[in-house]
Amino acid sequence: MSKLQPNFSWQKYEGSPEDYNEQFQYQLQQEHIEVANTTNTTIDDLSYFTTTRALSFAWVNMSQIFSVTLALNAWTAGGTVNTIAIPNIMAKFTIIQMVSVLKDGNLPASNSYPLPYIDVTTAANSIQMQRVGTNVVITSGGTNYSTLTGYVTIYYTNT
Repeated sequence: MSKLQPNFSWQKYEGSPEDYNEQFQYQLQQEHIEVANTTNTTIDDLSYFTTTRALSFAWVNMSQIFSVTLALNAWTAGGTVNTIAIPNIMAKFTIIQMVSVLKDGNLPASNSYPLPYIDVTTAANSIQMQRVGTNVVITSGGTNYSTLTGYVTIYYTNT
């Protein structure tokens, strides 16, 4: 990565001598803000977006990694299936990772389910997440989860 060089425009200062330090500090601060804003727009801040976004990380084969976050749709089949269409990413893409946590509210008494969710005592409560063609399909083992909401974040490459 190359070093950022500040480019000050030096002007003759016309104020009183005691104001000179404040004028220099102001100019230095403005230059710092400009450089920081320019640089920071290229740094991946790990935020989540519902539009496809290139990350600043590469995959093991040095291909660019992209991410997109998708909201769950309405549950079907008695609250046991949720199908989310993957937007037109590319004709050819490789999913690296899918991440999701489903929830039934924001209160302290609410429940959250990281996917896949495995209930070791009741198989019907388990929830799977898989890519089926151009869809992400979330399926329960039989329990109605129609009250759950959430998002799925997909990380992928165009290879």
